[in-house]
Amino acid sequence: MPLSLVEEINDQRNRTYDLMQEPYARERAKAVDHQYGTDYLKVYDSMLEKYVDIDEYFQLPKPKYKKMERPTIGAQVTPSEGNTMYFNRDMIKTPEDIPNSVVLHEMGHLVDGAAGMNNAVSYTHLRAHETSL
Repeated sequence: MPLSLVEEINDQRNRTYDLMQEPYARERAKAVDHQYGTDYLKVYDSMLEKYVDIDEYFQLPKPKYKKMERPTIGAQVTPSEGNTMYFNRDMIKTPEDIPNSVVLHEMGHLVDGAAGMNNAVSYTHLRAHETSL
């Protein structure tokens, strides 16, 4: 994976962590927690602790190339298998190839996985975050 692509993905990942600190995002997470009985605020806090800890920072989600089973998928993460964000090596070759909000979307799956949520409940929460950036 080209260094410029890794840097752009990591920058977008870091902006997602910054978003978790924003009051409106935390209020939205609190509302989702209240409505669905989830623990998104605790997950945010746990993820943010790792984000600001220099020893943990290098354990944050990393991008890797993968040949996707379906060629139209730009990126994928499977929280039960770790925190690696896989990017379609046939589709995404430069920073300009990254679809809008795809890193935020994949980070949302990692948050959902850490919260123990399935996609049915998290869909509304994710969409709210994607429109925030």
